Amino acid sequence: MHEEHPFREITLQDLERLDPVTLRTVRSCANCGRCGGACLARIRDLSPARVLRLLQLGRLDEVLTSRFLWSCIGCRRCSRCCPQELDVATAVVRLRRLAARHPRATFPEYLLRYVTR
Repeated sequence: MHEEHPFREITLQDLERLDPVTLRTVRSCANCGRCGGACLARIRDLSPARVLRLLQLGRLDEVLTSRFLWSCIGCRRCSRCCPQELDVATAVVRLRRLAARHPRATFPEYLLRYVTR
């Protein structure tokens, strides 16, 4: 028996509707890579710079299933070092919120302990 999943994949059009601020950051990024160099995240399957580039390429699914979103510590170094003064840190946090609704979200074990209680 095939069970329907209550969630559907989030598209870039959904991102535009749900979070225009993040989309503006994505569209304005020049891919200099400074945010990635400043990032203190422990799990680095992606970096802030790579996240923005993947979104520019329309690969939202890859971003929303990344472990990187959950390892961001909110230090805001990525935003402070951006030469265009983009709010990269806020974009990462907002993407994390979208990732929580993704059908294939990969939550870290330490978060699952609190969610499943």
